[in-house]
Amino acid sequence: MELPGQQKLSTIQLRARNDLRLKITNGQYKTVANPCVICEKGIEPIGSIDEVIAEIDRYGIPTQTVMCKKCGMLRTDPIFGDSDYSDFYKHHYRELYSGASDATDEFFKEQTKRGKQLRKLISKHIEISGADIIEVGCGAGGILQGIIGDDANGIGCDFGFNYLKFAQSKSLQVFQGSIEALSNNSADVLVYSHVLEHIAKPKIEISEMFRVVKDNGLVVIVVPGVYSIHRHYGGRLSRYLQSAHLHHYTREHLRAVMENSGFSERYGTQGVTALFAKETKALNEINLGTKPSTKKTKRYLKLMLISRLPLSVLLFLYTFLLDALATARRFFMPDGVNDD
Repeated sequence: MELPGQQKLSTIQLRARNDLRLKITNGQYKTVANPCVICEKGIEPIGSIDEVIAEIDRYGIPTQTVMCKKCGMLRTDPIFGDSDYSDFYKHHYRELYSGASDATDEFFKEQTKRGKQLRKLISKHIEISGADIIEVGCGAGGILQGIIGDDANGIGCDFGFNYLKFAQSKSLQVFQGSIEALSNNSADVLVYSHVLEHIAKPKIEISEMFRVVKDNGLVVIVVPGVYSIHRHYGGRLSRYLQSAHLHHYTREHLRAVMENSGFSERYGTQGVTALFAKETKALNEINLGTKPSTKKTKRYLKLMLISRLPLSVLLFLYTFLLDALATARRFFMPDGVNDD
């Protein structure tokens, strides 16, 4: 039986969920602490600096989601260990997420469409023709195909064998592995589309981004934005949360994490879709723009609980006013970051 607001699951998804639940309850999967990526104080007891937001995800998997009381960032805590996630992504993730273990032409076509949309955005900031495009977590390769078109060089990496095999059938150059296998300064454009939220230690991953992307290149990051729940999840937090997402980003939280690691934002939305470039300034000189806000996150989540109307006008106006106020503040600050 599904809880109110949770996603209705297919037979394949139910089987994957039940198998995963069994591994959790019998202790096969071990858990470890997951500190706030911004404040890094997660070793303290829950309740001292965190507030529990939810204890189950959209599939009915026991998943504790907490909010850091200092910066307002949401995250899953505790999380599984590295070896357990390897097993999870190999045996359960695709079936649970999409209801199938293999990619389809329809899925590839939809991903290619999204890739073309990203290409239009990227081309406003960098010349794509002849560029070296690398996608980490490329899956079946649709997004990579949409970005490279017929005039750029593309390489993708992932761990999903079946999806990589599908990408190869589309004549895409892909390999099984991670960013660690990539050469220094090898990417004009480095793409992470719905990948960063799955990574337990994003700071380590971002340091690898800095190593791989060229000095004049861009990092493209797409993650499910917390402040877009009302637009994409019917205003229901219960449909947004999933155990595979270890860190939940707003635009401000992503910008803080990236800029504290040596990148500067070139474009960003609350979607979240963002472009980052290497920053030559010293870290203490970088303007972090609008800082993450605990109060803002709590206000938004309360509205998610109050409002049950899909895409409600109230929530739309709320986000619009927040973005307008942030834009106005940056407008009157000489070194502010341009909004979307």
